[in-house]
Amino acid sequence: MLARLLSISLVCLSLAACGGPPVAEGLWRGSNPVIESDECALEVFWEIDSDWTTESTLAHGEDRSSFTLTAAGGDPVDCVLDGVAFTCTGAAVVDYNEGIEELPAMDAIITMDSVTEGELLDEVSSAATTTVEGTCEGEACDALLGSVADDIPNPCTSVISLDYALVE
Repeated sequence: MLARLLSISLVCLSLAACGGPPVAEGLWRGSNPVIESDECALEVFWEIDSDWTTESTLAHGEDRSSFTLTAAGGDPVDCVLDGVAFTCTGAAVVDYNEGIEELPAMDAIITMDSVTEGELLDEVSSAATTTVEGTCEGEACDALLGSVADDIPNPCTSVISLDYALVE
């Protein structure tokens, strides 16, 4: 009987069959990037190499079938959980009209819409693939995109896969 209860408990944890998310809250790190396609030159923009990582804080949603991921300094990304599968949608907008970092002001706004689809391997690890659709609006887009790489189409698509693990 004890073995049966333990087995049911493990099923509840791994498949969210008992109403709770099978994913742990806390700081998650994405690593082992595999760039499947990169029209948007994310490898250049984000300086992605084999040692590249990204970190986000995961928080459970109120309805227990969702969660949010928030990267340092970023907006929360909403995710929907369906058993062990999850889908996250987000958008990032960079307005160059005011100038950023070492670049002067220019008439360009870059929007990067993303969809991440993945699977929880257990409550502290997952694997996911993110598809990024990028667009640039404004008169300076050709010059801005050309300063990064010669062949960035507008719009563009990039696909990157990562392994994720709970850090703390």
